[in-house]
Amino acid sequence: MSNLLSPLKDYHVKTNGLSKLALSAAISSILLTGCGSNDSSSPVSSSASATGLKAATAALDTTSAPTGKIEYAQTHVVQQTGGTLLAPVPTIGRQTLILFTPDYPLAADESFNLIIQDAHGTVLGTQPLDVPANLPSILESGLTTKPLAPYSTQAWSITIPGELVRPPLKFLIESTARSGVTLDATPKSWSRPADFDIGRTAYLLWGAKIPSNYVGAEVGEMSQDFFASVPLSHLNYFDYPTVDLDYAVIKTGTLAPKKYTGSATLYSDGGNIDQIYGFIKRLAGRASMANTGRGLILDTAEDTSPYSVGTWMSRGWFIDSKSGQTKDITSTFGMAGGRYGWSTTWSGKDSECGNEYIHELGHSLSLDHFDTGASARWQISSEYPYDGVNGPQNPWGYDSTRNQFRTWYRVDSTGPVTSLSSPYPGQLVGKRDPMNGGEAGNIITCYPQFTAYQSQKMQKWLDNTPTLTTQAGKPILAKWDKTTASYTPVPLAAGALNPTVLGVPVVTIIGSLTSDSSNGTTQIYPANAANYGNLFDLPDPTNPNLSSFYTGAVYYAKVTFANGSTKLVLIPSAAITNSATLNYFSFNVDAKLSPTKVELYKSATGYPQVSTTNSTLLYSRDIPAFNLDALPTVHQQGLDPSFDLSQLGL
Repeated sequence: MSNLLSPLKDYHVKTNGLSKLALSAAISSILLTGCGSNDSSSPVSSSASATGLKAATAALDTTSAPTGKIEYAQTHVVQQTGGTLLAPVPTIGRQTLILFTPDYPLAADESFNLIIQDAHGTVLGTQPLDVPANLPSILESGLTTKPLAPYSTQAWSITIPGELVRPPLKFLIESTARSGVTLDATPKSWSRPADFDIGRTAYLLWGAKIPSNYVGAEVGEMSQDFFASVPLSHLNYFDYPTVDLDYAVIKTGTLAPKKYTGSATLYSDGGNIDQIYGFIKRLAGRASMANTGRGLILDTAEDTSPYSVGTWMSRGWFIDSKSGQTKDITSTFGMAGGRYGWSTTWSGKDSECGNEYIHELGHSLSLDHFDTGASARWQISSEYPYDGVNGPQNPWGYDSTRNQFRTWYRVDSTGPVTSLSSPYPGQLVGKRDPMNGGEAGNIITCYPQFTAYQSQKMQKWLDNTPTLTTQAGKPILAKWDKTTASYTPVPLAAGALNPTVLGVPVVTIIGSLTSDSSNGTTQIYPANAANYGNLFDLPDPTNPNLSSFYTGAVYYAKVTFANGSTKLVLIPSAAITNSATLNYFSFNVDAKLSPTKVELYKSATGYPQVSTTNSTLLYSRDIPAFNLDALPTVHQQGLDPSFDLSQLGL
């Protein structure tokens, strides 16, 4: 079975809107490839009839609607009813395989169609379901020459492009032998069309160079495989250019912050890899805060974002004075982590295209470790008796980017893997959740699928956590309303800024603030740029109408652009007098305006009486000219988040 490409994506990109007639024609023109379901207990394939149809054994009922099981496959194969399974519901805007397994004997010539209706009952299009014999392949079949049993021998199926997977559209199953009666195949519950950003930066400290033997995973592959494993409708995955840092401002123990130009002095001050790792972790958090309008909040602890916008990642290398060698900050010492809005990961293809990577990103999507004892703590032992290990009672996985099923059990070159040890003695070995050790990357895909429970948990977090989105052409902070299946504006987090533009090239500025006595540690790191980021209404110290959040603030940044214009940015901090204090700030500016310099000032008087004429220049740094065409590509997966039904004339 070939992968499905949705022509409707071209429709909504190329036109301002389609009439219902054009939509109907578009739907009818799509070859909706068939797929299948699971009623086979054996993992090894067996012979089946040429059609996969049940032979009729009773008189045909032409007056009743067809009956049977409805399932949907996005990241997992889940029933319309939900059953007792702790599993996700369909995500709006994500390509979906609809499965229908009749529960009655069929006539030899009976087949099924999918009818798509709008909210008023108008038929937008009709497509035939594919016969059970035309099932998609199982992804793990590519790991072995031994045939694997299909997910089903009885399920009819059809693939729906993401543009049409959304309320208020309705899906109905009709039988060619039962005129005028249909089975409702519309999902009973939906999860929001979640859009998620992943931005990644590598840092080179103290003259370090990326090792010549370093081989990373291909970013396009990583973005596809991550998207295949998580319940999103759209993913933006991008790198920043690598950043060279000849110093790092670090606070060691109770000492005042210091500008370290190498690891030797850090070690002599009692510091170690923990401080170096903590430094790049802080930079990841600050990039996240700049892209969520929260970078002027001067918390000294690691940030945990109250938004579900995305995650910004850090990794890097440094020169270790003890050995004289270049060392990986995370991989060498086994250090990595993640939470809402940020993560740090190991480097190298095996890690980037492996479980460690998706594990840390799982933390950024609200997940905790699914290891020993978790099922009991979470009260889900009836469905996950061995914690984060899939079993035959759990839903199969599905890769909607490849249109392939994913087995719940492990497969290697010899076929399905069996074991005489726990958790399934003498039975198939269940795959492990990424938060429970996971599975290694393979020749087909980098990442294992999450258990259905974890996918459900991610959906609940995405549904219940505010995000930045665009409504009526205006960027807002909003929360999903399941009742209306729409976004509702919500107040900004304390100290956060209003968004002005989402998803544009940005230059990110990160700096540190310390007391006047901490020599050289109030400074700005080299600016960096990305092809994708968010802009906000930055507070101008000359604006008399700022909130009380800025009262008494004395620090401000001044950004100069290529056209000679400037932008002042007030940083909400009174004069720092404690020599042990180390605060950070960060913000984005429009990369298309070509910023050339950023300066940091301290006013003699605090807001609202900030004086730009009676201020001390604390630091100045030139910003290099970033060639936007040469910045790393943004790899996008799934449906364009700007798409809505109004573009189809509905």
